Amino acid sequence: SIVAAESTVAVAGPGGAAAATGPLRLDAKDKRVVIVPFTTAPAPGAYKVTWHMKTPDGHKTDGDFAFTVK
Repeated sequence: SIVAAESTVAVAGPGGAAAATGPLRLDAKDKRVVIVPFTTAPAPGAYKVTWHMKTPDGHKTDGDFAFTVK
């Protein structure tokens, strides 16, 4: 599982500006899955997600991925 209060997800939208997202929360069925909703429909373009997670036993992991909205 993941410690939501000590984990972060940042979404950079087209041009590198921060995309408007709601708070990070854990999936109700799988506490290894995080959900970070957009607060408004994302504009077309390239996005980059950067994430940092912490587990209850103190392990930390991070990464990033990209996607495109058409």
